[in-house]
Amino acid sequence: MFSNLRIRAKILLGFCLVLLSVGGIFLYVNSVSRAMSSTSEDVVNNWMPSIRELGVLSQSFTLYRVREFRLLLSKTPDEVSSANKQLSEAKQNAIDAEKKYSLLVTPGEEERIYKEYQKLVEEYWVLSQKIMSLAQSGSADEARILAFGIGKEKYDAISAKIKELTAYNATNGDKRGQEVISLAHKIFQTFILSGVTIIVLILGVGFLLGTMISNPIVQVQVAAEKASKGDLKQTLTINSSDEIGQLAKSFQIMINNLRTMIEREEKERQYLTERSAELSDAMDVLSRGDLTTELPKEDHEIMGLLFNRYNHAVANMSEAIRRVTDVVASGVSATSQITASTEELSSGSRSQLSEVNSIAAAVYSSWGK
Repeated sequence: MFSNLRIRAKILLGFCLVLLSVGGIFLYVNSVSRAMSSTSEDVVNNWMPSIRELGVLSQSFTLYRVREFRLLLSKTPDEVSSANKQLSEAKQNAIDAEKKYSLLVTPGEEERIYKEYQKLVEEYWVLSQKIMSLAQSGSADEARILAFGIGKEKYDAISAKIKELTAYNATNGDKRGQEVISLAHKIFQTFILSGVTIIVLILGVGFLLGTMISNPIVQVQVAAEKASKGDLKQTLTINSSDEIGQLAKSFQIMINNLRTMIEREEKERQYLTERSAELSDAMDVLSRGDLTTELPKEDHEIMGLLFNRYNHAVANMSEAIRRVTDVVASGVSATSQITASTEELSSGSRSQLSEVNSIAAAVYSSWGK
């Protein structure tokens, strides 16, 4: 089917093939770029902020814990008032950091750890409120026992959950970062491979089109050179139907016609040679006086005419000779009659002479007496 297309259509189809390949590669690179962009945005907008907010949250809880101890160690009303104010600020900072982080929590494992963290934080706020109430009511020792006992355990558990969340986000952030790097490498490799592919495709299409166009031309050229030297037996094997294929078919038809014409002329020459030899032999026989030779009838225009004229001439010569023979035969018969008459006259003459002689002798005898 492709070989039956015109040369312009072949070139256009090859160009479209290269263009489609480039478009396909572009679409693939674009999809990979989108995936890399999405992953990069996820790392930038989710995992990195999560780690940052968890760091702020950890610092806020540490600061709250320090200010909680400061409140427990405060002795004067001013110190207690200042410590309460700073403690409230630290708690608000922790709550704000938690709210920001909650917006970044992803479903699944991180969400599960975050719920455990929330439960510990709620318990810690309740315990911290109890410690503050004891401290403000004058039970500082009991408040210190709760703060350094259960309070420390809750704080350590919260810190552990924050570290677990941080580790989770760091691990997944690293994974996503590796995905970005992998996608970047893939895009780089794709660019290299696509460049090589496009070059190979262009060279392949160019070689294919060049071969399909040049091979028939070379065949026609070789056939023309052989034909110019008299070799008309070659056959062109070109199956395409484009302009060059049509040219090759026309050239093949011309070669076939020339070969047929030459073969016809060769047969004509051979035929004329054989008939000429036959006519020459007949003439030789005729020259020896044999008028019985008759040449066969021929369908060939020239040789048929010559053979007919030869046969007609021989027939005419035979008739003329027959007539001459008849005339000669008639002349011989007349001559024989004349000779017989002459002989009869001669015999009569001799008889008469004898009688004359006898009469003369008798006369002479009579005269002697």
